Amino acid sequence: MEFPKRVYKLDSNVPLFLQTLKMAGWYPGRKVDISELEEEYYRFGYILTDTAKNILSEYYGIRPGWNFRWQDKAGRIRIGGYDYSFETQGIYDECDDIERNLLPINERTKAIPILLAGFHQFPKTVWLGNDNLLYGTTELDDKPKIFHSVHELLEYDIQQSSEGLYNAENVYVTFESQRLLHWDD
Repeated sequence: MEFPKRVYKLDSNVPLFLQTLKMAGWYPGRKVDISELEEEYYRFGYILTDTAKNILSEYYGIRPGWNFRWQDKAGRIRIGGYDYSFETQGIYDECDDIERNLLPINERTKAIPILLAGFHQFPKTVWLGNDNLLYGTTELDDKPKIFHSVHELLEYDIQQSSEGLYNAENVYVTFESQRLLHWDD
């Protein structure tokens, strides 16, 4: 089977989120300079905690758009609408009161928006609370989803994806155009 060189086949025996994250530029112990990002946060009124700095320096600059293709249990090929956003820049000015008000009362004024992550039309704003928990919110939620780590959040999203990406076979990812995922088997 020939597929475009900028498309990667994932191993179904290894967590999909971890493979994708590594292909997107992450590696254990990653730490990049976030001094410019820290200044941007400050301009929007946020003072980054040490935990926020650690998370951002680990994930800042990761390839942001993840497009998937897979074969579901019925043998159907799934493409389109299964793009995943993983953004670490520019989200501090997109956060609104609707999502902030979903946070626990004691976190609403202190939480820092550090990621935008999720599938397709409704990615979550991921807030770092003063309690060092991650709170994922969307305007569709009535309460936040709580995570202890970015990896836990990514694993959850893959498991909860529609159309069975979590247990799929023949899973491919590209960080470029979704058009690269269209080929005949």
